[in-house]
Amino acid sequence: MFAEVVAIFSAMGWSGDSVLVRLGLRKSNIFAAMLVSYTVSVTCIWTYLLLTTPFDFLRSPAMPYFLVSGCLQPLFARALYYEALTRMGVSRAGPLRAPSRCLPPLSP
Repeated sequence: MFAEVVAIFSAMGWSGDSVLVRLGLRKSNIFAAMLVSYTVSVTCIWTYLLLTTPFDFLRSPAMPYFLVSGCLQPLFARALYYEALTRMGVSRAGPLRAPSRCLPPLSP
């Protein structure tokens, strides 16, 4: 039952995020939305990681690749998603955010 509750709250959070970003984009631009959203995400994720994970993971030789990937992917994804929000609206841009959820059931 806990997993279902987490999934419902996650879906509510994503939908709330979409609506709030759409409202914010009326008076601002995409780059400001990207900067604020990215900064908050990075701060929250790194704070959680540093509090709950041993520091040995930072010495991994693969860490620079993960850091670069983790920095670039959210910025590109947010830029495209926020552009879709301004052009198409929340109800049509939302399903474009994660089409990968549809692909695993279709793959053999």
